[in-house]
Amino acid sequence: MFCIVLFGGLKGILSITSLGVIGIILVKFMIPFIIKGYSSISVTIIFIIIIILISFILILGFTKKSFVAIVGTIIAGILAQIFTELCSITGIISKEADFLITYADMAIDFKGLYLSGVLIGVIGVVMDVSMSTTSVIFELKCQNSRVSFMRLIGSGLEVGKDIMATMVNILILAYVGSVMPLLLVFHFLKMPIGSLLNMEILVVEIIRSLCGSIGLILTIPLTSIVASIMVKNK
Repeated sequence: MFCIVLFGGLKGILSITSLGVIGIILVKFMIPFIIKGYSSISVTIIFIIIIILISFILILGFTKKSFVAIVGTIIAGILAQIFTELCSITGIISKEADFLITYADMAIDFKGLYLSGVLIGVIGVVMDVSMSTTSVIFELKCQNSRVSFMRLIGSGLEVGKDIMATMVNILILAYVGSVMPLLLVFHFLKMPIGSLLNMEILVVEIIRSLCGSIGLILTIPLTSIVASIMVKNK
């Protein structure tokens, strides 16, 4: 927190405030709603929209940029649901799930919890890409008021491609890092690829990576178009 405030100044303070508000939303509202039996995925989408709006408003003031981040996140959620259904994912793959089955006196939708985790995991990256692309387009318009609409979109896409190249790697490497012990186990067991791809404990990470990456990629053109329309109207 000290480093964030030292280097970020007011923006750093607002960032910490935003993080605190997000923590309160997750602990005091989102989790209790899931425990009460509401659909995990529906609750997550609603609160993610709220989180995106709060984050952007606190850090940048009221802006329409959040619309694109919301769309990208929902796309990732839809993809997660499709892939999960196609792969017959149960969501019961961890010690935490075993603990809940044993001790939680309630019916839990583990598949919905998994989907919620995918959405929450991708939201930060989608917001970052949306913000970076939009800021570039606004700055271009500020520097040259006569720049054309198509040129703005093209510039946004070019910048987005560079961001995409690193962000996709970040997503994949983050998920690979979380399952390193598992990868070592697979290596020593010398299991064939076909068997590995039929193990839910590995497939869920692949689906998580795919959904995050595709949601991220689709956010770039959406951001470029919406931001160009916004700056053109302005």
